Amino acid sequence: GELGLREWFKPYGSADGAFVLSNTESGETVLVVRADHYAPVLQEISVPPGGAAPEITVRLEPAARIVVTVVDQNNVPLAGASVHYSTGSTWYSGGAQITDEHGNLVLNNMPTSSVQISAFHGNDASGPPVEVNPSKGEDTPVTLRVGPPQLN
Repeated sequence: GELGLREWFKPYGSADGAFVLSNTESGETVLVVRADHYAPVLQEISVPPGGAAPEITVRLEPAARIVVTVVDQNNVPLAGASVHYSTGSTWYSGGAQITDEHGNLVLNNMPTSSVQISAFHGNDASGPPVEVNPSKGEDTPVTLRVGPPQLN
């Protein structure tokens, strides 16, 4: 399972960012830590039955940003294109991933590992996902060209 911050963490109120896990079942789980401007961290943890879990330190790295521009086949920016990305086996999309009037979108808080990105506008797609490897603390630009599906 995945422990979500809102459901499982209760802050100590300390300035050092310490949190306490409560109401957790014993066994293996994945701790997910997310904070604005930092790359998300997924860390496997083991919660012992009936005992106190060991103290865990999670070090956050500055996040990468991916600056996406979606254009048509004539390099005209496309407003309202939906951008989808994957950082592994899960694809993310939604209302927040829609390009602005200039065909631009910024994906914040991205990990510094392989990210697959694709775009759609109406019935047109950008083709196979584009792989980018953003660097921490930096903007990585990517342009996606959207067009009608190609038939073989």
